[in-house]
Amino acid sequence: MYRDDYSRAGYRMLPAFDQEARFTRAEILGFAVILVIVTMLPIGERVGWLYSAGMCLSGAFLLYHAGKLFRSSSTRMAGRLLHASVLYLPVVLGIMVAAKR
Repeated sequence: MYRDDYSRAGYRMLPAFDQEARFTRAEILGFAVILVIVTMLPIGERVGWLYSAGMCLSGAFLLYHAGKLFRSSSTRMAGRLLHASVLYLPVVLGIMVAAKR
């Protein structure tokens, strides 16, 4: 999303070889899937419906935006995924805190 800005500032970003962002989009989707799976690991244990439902909904929200970015290399979709991740992380933390009680 900010490749040109980083380049002008003298920073080399990974991956520099990926000018069409195919690898980067696949990497983003892969890490989003891993993040959602890790947050859902406790579902197999004795957790309540709040945790299970909350993690499924928030995970679907994040994966929806990651999937849209994967299919489209637009900067607009990258910005939406950025905003989605900024919402996702505090929501997941809030669900963990609420389910702990």
